[in-house]
Amino acid sequence: MIKRYIEIANKFVDENKYSSIVVALVFYLLVALFCFTDVYEIFELKLYDLRFKIRPSIDEWDRLSFLDIDENSLTIVGQYPWPRNLYARGLRMLRGVDVAQAGFDMMFFDESPKTIDDKDFESLMKKTEEGGRISLSDLKKIGFDKDQIFADGIAAMNRVILSYTFNDEPLNYDVLERQKKESFKKSLMRFNERSSVKLTPAQAQRLAGLDDPHTKSISYPIPEFMGTAHAFGYVNRYTDIDGTVRKVQMVKMFQGRLYFNLALVMLMDACRVPMNGVEVIPGRRIILKQALNPLTQSVEDISIPIDEKGMMYVTWAGSGQGKGGRREKTFHLVPFFAVLEYQAGSAYDAKLSIGEYAGKLFEQEDRIKSDQLVDLDERLQAFKEEERDADPAMKKTLAASITELKNKMDALNRNPFLGDLKRRLDKARAEYAATPPGGRKLAKWKDIVGLKHAANRTKLAYLKNYSDEIAAVRDKLQRAKGKLRDELNNRLTELTYDRTAMELVIRVEDLADRIALVGLTATGTQDIGAIPLHNEYAGVGTYLNTINTVIQKQFIKRAGWPVNLFLMLIIALTMGVVIQRLDAKKSLVTMLATFIVLNLIVILLFDFFNLWLEQLGIVLSMFMPALAIVGVKFMKEESQKRFIKGAFSYYLSPSVIDRIIDDPESLKLGGEDREITIFFSDVRKFSSIAEKLSAQDLVNRLNEYLTEMTDIILKYDGTVDKYMGDAIMAFYGAPVAMSDHPLKACLAAIEMKKRLRELQEVWQKAGKDEIHARMGIHSGKATVGNMGSRTRMDYTAMGDGVNLASRLEGLNKYYATHVMISGSTYEGAKDRIETRQLDFVRVVGKTEAVPIYDLLGKKGSLPDKIYEMLEIYNRGREYFLKRDWKQARVQFKQALKLVPDDGPSEVFTHRCEEFIRKPPPRTWDGVYVLKGK
Repeated sequence: MIKRYIEIANKFVDENKYSSIVVALVFYLLVALFCFTDVYEIFELKLYDLRFKIRPSIDEWDRLSFLDIDENSLTIVGQYPWPRNLYARGLRMLRGVDVAQAGFDMMFFDESPKTIDDKDFESLMKKTEEGGRISLSDLKKIGFDKDQIFADGIAAMNRVILSYTFNDEPLNYDVLERQKKESFKKSLMRFNERSSVKLTPAQAQRLAGLDDPHTKSISYPIPEFMGTAHAFGYVNRYTDIDGTVRKVQMVKMFQGRLYFNLALVMLMDACRVPMNGVEVIPGRRIILKQALNPLTQSVEDISIPIDEKGMMYVTWAGSGQGKGGRREKTFHLVPFFAVLEYQAGSAYDAKLSIGEYAGKLFEQEDRIKSDQLVDLDERLQAFKEEERDADPAMKKTLAASITELKNKMDALNRNPFLGDLKRRLDKARAEYAATPPGGRKLAKWKDIVGLKHAANRTKLAYLKNYSDEIAAVRDKLQRAKGKLRDELNNRLTELTYDRTAMELVIRVEDLADRIALVGLTATGTQDIGAIPLHNEYAGVGTYLNTINTVIQKQFIKRAGWPVNLFLMLIIALTMGVVIQRLDAKKSLVTMLATFIVLNLIVILLFDFFNLWLEQLGIVLSMFMPALAIVGVKFMKEESQKRFIKGAFSYYLSPSVIDRIIDDPESLKLGGEDREITIFFSDVRKFSSIAEKLSAQDLVNRLNEYLTEMTDIILKYDGTVDKYMGDAIMAFYGAPVAMSDHPLKACLAAIEMKKRLRELQEVWQKAGKDEIHARMGIHSGKATVGNMGSRTRMDYTAMGDGVNLASRLEGLNKYYATHVMISGSTYEGAKDRIETRQLDFVRVVGKTEAVPIYDLLGKKGSLPDKIYEMLEIYNRGREYFLKRDWKQARVQFKQALKLVPDDGPSEVFTHRCEEFIRKPPPRTWDGVYVLKGK
């Protein structure tokens, strides 16, 4: 059954000139249908991810910062969730270092439990012990409202953006009951104003694609926070079918209002765009009208491409290398515990006495005298010892180092150089705020950035002294022993802690003018997900990357299905047509080259133009039609190979068969005209030999002879056409074309003569009759091919050239020669063979005279005696053609004296005598007409 299908496929491909187009269209349709399946989408998304991992990272906007609640923060501050007064403390610090905006990718849906202030409680207890009366106001006074403290911090910070979520389930009863309170309703009005835009019925209809019917409710922040936050953005994250985050829904419609993603809200605030300044065109773009571009400081419309559902593909910063999601290497990252400890450090200012002394250390911008640094370090160590003595339970931690080094940095900040930088920085900020958008505003912003970098370079120069001392201690540690080694190890640990802590302090102070986003990355906080670059990535990074994508204008554009399907069709048809014209091996090479080129084009378009083409669809549309056609070709070629081996293995050399298999086009079944050299041989007086042998001995003797001769024919790439008793017919130049077929035929005949002489000696010693063969060779046109019936055919040659070769073999009997070749064969091999011209003959039934030659051997291989004889013979031929029969006879007789058994000399001697008696007519052209075949 399978064989039948293969035959049908082969026949269809062979007989239908449009078969490649039909195959391409069929498989294109199959691939196109496959493109709309989930399996296809998963594979295409993985290829999309791979493109991200190998592409160069995009630039990162230097104003983006990530305040990371990481493992260290939980270790130092305490188990999550934290009391909300800690966030208030963090906001006070952020306000102190001039953070431009603070966002929270955290949920504050429930109220915190009330706690008791320790000092107020102690005061109340003292009042009770003294017999005082406790009033209701006294009881309320000891209450410690952490939510209110955080709300006050939000209000004081002013530019704080909080998050909320949409839910697919209705709110529970308790939440609904809380929302009935007047305080909630009042706060909700403010929330709606600062989180969304009311849509008209016409607008709602136009934006209907942004409405998710599964959304049932919103989880709001508590009323205290809704009443104080600057703005709100939703933080619902959407994953693709494989659970990976690749895009963000920038806008969403719910209950007739248009809501904005947290990243978009933070971006709108940074660009000074109000919510009513946003235009949404589903399936095309979001336009932030009259936005202040933070990079150019110019006012312009910022366009953000989105799909019908408001989704934008995120262009992720960083690369696929590294571990842990590269969070530490993407954007300006500051652990949140460093923020809290930095803020807490101000409480120790009064206890430290080293501030003024540290302020004298900077005599120049970036140099510190080592003796002063050592003195400062000794005084710092003394302070640490006092701290440990005062609180035995206190452990040496990174947080304690930050607290202490904060004070050193405070002292450093009192350095005159840094003080001057700070004054210049304050002045630059004031000028920036007063400058209208445009080129001058950008210049002012660059001044601010430059001054900040100058201040940080000065602080880092101070930090470098720690690095130098760490290196010195490590060097001493390699040579130290005993107690000194322990002391150096302790010193190295302490210096390492201090250097790390100071670096974190510098990073905290570098938050000035930045947009900070607070989020969770600690294990167990459930805010870790997969993105194209990493399987584990902090969810908060999605919003930073979304903002960065818009600011850098690095938008991923996924080509629509009409474009992709059209490209796939063109590729499928092109490959089908090209592969149809090639053999199987060339087809595979073409497929591989096309595969590489197409993938390279897709990757380069993604890397440099952010254009996402359907890589899997394009590759499949190239491969599937090509594989189908190549598969048929392979089956057809295997069938051809079997046919060729079966048809030619008995009369072609293996090397020729291999060449035919490699190039089947060289063999056109059915016959074609070719320039070939035909060979005939026959055993002289074979019938008399056969009469003396039994049937079995005759077969053995004949097989021995034919085997030896056939091996030589095949050695010179000849094709054995047939055996006719003791006769052999072969030809050279078919089925595989060769330009030197006359020479190969001659060389084979010469070697056959040589081998026969060797065999004759063997046979003579064995008492067997010798075998002598005559050979005829002619080069010319003949029809070659497989001829016969459907069930039985032979690869053979036919035509006048074949007949002439047969006649030449017979002419050897007349001239008493062994190998006779025609003039055309002579012309094709004369530079490599020794010959003599015998005659011009006209065979029976033909009018055209043919020059014939006696093939004697390879060039330069004859004995001197033969060369001497040939010289005399050729002189006799010259006299003969001049009709000087007597002088010609003299030369031929002289040649016979040298070689008595030379047949041609004897023939021409008799012919001269004949012409002396009866000369030919004056019109004779020198051609001798044979009397028989």
